[in-house]
Amino acid sequence: MHFTKTSAFGLAISLASSASAHMFMANPVPFKSQMGSNGPLDPTGINFPCKGDTAYDRSGITNSWPIGSTQTLKTLGQAVHGGGSCQISITYDLKPTKDSVWKVIHSIIGNCPTRNQPGNIGGSSSAPNPDTYDFKIPADLKAGEAIAAWTWFNKVGNPEMYMNCAPVTITGGSSKRDEALVARDYNSLPNMFKANISPECKTSQTGFCVVFPNPGQSVEKNAPGECKFGTNEEQFTGDCVAFNGGSASSSPNSPAPSAPAPNSPAASAPAPSAPAASAPAPSSPASSSPSHTPTPGIFVAPPTPSGNNSNTCSTADYGKTICSSDGTLIGICDYGGKIVMGQVAAGTKCVNGAMVAARDAGNHIRARRHSRFS
Repeated sequence: MHFTKTSAFGLAISLASSASAHMFMANPVPFKSQMGSNGPLDPTGINFPCKGDTAYDRSGITNSWPIGSTQTLKTLGQAVHGGGSCQISITYDLKPTKDSVWKVIHSIIGNCPTRNQPGNIGGSSSAPNPDTYDFKIPADLKAGEAIAAWTWFNKVGNPEMYMNCAPVTITGGSSKRDEALVARDYNSLPNMFKANISPECKTSQTGFCVVFPNPGQSVEKNAPGECKFGTNEEQFTGDCVAFNGGSASSSPNSPAPSAPAPNSPAASAPAPSAPAASAPAPSSPASSSPSHTPTPGIFVAPPTPSGNNSNTCSTADYGKTICSSDGTLIGICDYGGKIVMGQVAAGTKCVNGAMVAARDAGNHIRARRHSRFS
């Protein structure tokens, strides 16, 4: 027997009504095991991932994710803890363990799973949350069965990590793409951010919404509102960059690590960013401008390209991916201006907000101001 989306949503509400207040993922429809408790993961990490599920029984649940489609994250509950930051991640391990690798396909920085709330909405664990979040299924994924995860780091209260998991079936994609290229693109996506499941990495209790050190290229970064955004030193206790597989903080004079493998020239897929902790220092677009080395895990404003003294973004361009004029840097238009997310990988260029093979860059150039630093 398979539940429709409507009946599965009703089942989620029914199961949630018997649990204490917190939050559940309602769409994609989670494994039934996820609905027994809506509390956070244990601070020791003993029930990571997926609240310790071992059966991963997907019978009766159908979540279809066609590549290129827009999906919607929905949650249940009113104990929203003032929101925070969330990620949507994927693994192809059908029975994930603590050693499984999860790849991020979308990050929501601030105002997740609720927008503009200083605390909780109420005490119900089964009331549908009116705030929803759209995300796109990227071309970096291969077709087949997978496990999706919603993770959430709350803004108010004890530093906690919440996690719900759901079975998904990814469909579509180009049959012409080489499997090796698909695997390479998938592996270039950032790893899921983890915290509060080990003393090595904890988030702040002082109202910060987590700014993920490596959020990827599909990012919804909301206006601060009730949030505070800070540096790694302000928002984390411990070395969260190293705990999540990046390099520990080093001095600006340390040798720059090598860049990851380049992304394929798929214009429809979000271009994966190089991990902020391991990205080489971006070069200055003009010899007269000083080099600007970003601190690992912290976004910084790029050096202003020669001939353009503006480092601001228009309101309409907030959240859009941007490129340096020479195509060597990729970044994002943020509320504070244009910020560097890293230097592009060898053999690629950033053109019109997307990563393309350097040899094809001339075919992609368009005169669109929002997609350039300069």
